[in-house]
Amino acid sequence: MVIDVFSHYVSRSVCAKVGRIRCLPEEKADPAKWEEKFKYPRDSADPEVRIALMDKYGIDAQALSFTAEGLRGFNPQEAAEVCRQANRDNYGCARPIRRGSSMSASSLCSM
Repeated sequence: MVIDVFSHYVSRSVCAKVGRIRCLPEEKADPAKWEEKFKYPRDSADPEVRIALMDKYGIDAQALSFTAEGLRGFNPQEAAEVCRQANRDNYGCARPIRRGSSMSASSLCSM
């Protein structure tokens, strides 16, 4: 069995949250600005794309983890909010695939 343990996952909702937090106050209402502030591979959140890549490279399972880039520069409350969303989305992605395992993200600032 081949398991990819270095598979980073970023959901669309986490990226929107990260981008919104990073925006200047006058930019927060513009979703196009959120994408400018946090660039990520959009297909990362698509289970079908992930499974196709796993099949292509002979990977049986992925241990999904939240990319560390997502928490850079946040205060403890913002980091905790992003981690909670990442954990919800990560778990939701792993369950329907049945070939993935979910790993949680936690903010060390809140521990």
